Amino acid sequence: MAAARITRSGVDLEATEAGTRITQSFQVTKLPRWLEQLLVRTNPTHIDRSAALREDLHRLAEVAAQQEPTRAATPS
Repeated sequence: MAAARITRSGVDLEATEAGTRITQSFQVTKLPRWLEQLLVRTNPTHIDRSAALREDLHRLAEVAAQQEPTRAATPS
């Protein structure tokens, strides 16, 4: 039996004049109420992950800043 998927996450990359805009997302799509209450009580940081996601993006930006800039070829 396959486990039910309860979250959806992703990273979107968008070309801008300054480089690339990176947007990270995380969404709970299905969660039993009893499990939500358990998580809230045992791990309150799961209520709002905005700060953690923002830190991820800052770390990613630091790594990207150390790399040589490149431009992807535009599909014809």
